Amino acid sequence: CIWLFACFLSIGLLFIFKEGILKLPFLKIPSSIYHLDQIDVVLSLTDISAVFILALIWISLLSLFVLKKISHSNPRAAIVGEYN
Repeated sequence: CIWLFACFLSIGLLFIFKEGILKLPFLKIPSSIYHLDQIDVVLSLTDISAVFILALIWISLLSLFVLKKISHSNPRAAIVGEYN
C-alpha cells in the first residue's frame, strides 16, 4: 500500500518537475553560456516501470529478511529487551 502510494507520488512529482523546467524562468539555462535553451526530462514508461519493480523487489526482500528474523525470536524476550 505504501509502495503504491510512493509510485503515484513519484509520477506526480515527475510531472510537476517536468512542467516546472519548461515554465519557470529561474530554471532556464543561459543561452549565452550553453548551446541549449532548456533541458527536457525524458523518461519512458519502461524506465519508470523498471524502477518501480526493482523497488518492489528490494522492499520485499528486506521485509522477508526482517520477518524471518522476527519469527525466530521470543516475543516476551523482545519486549523486555526493548525496555532495558
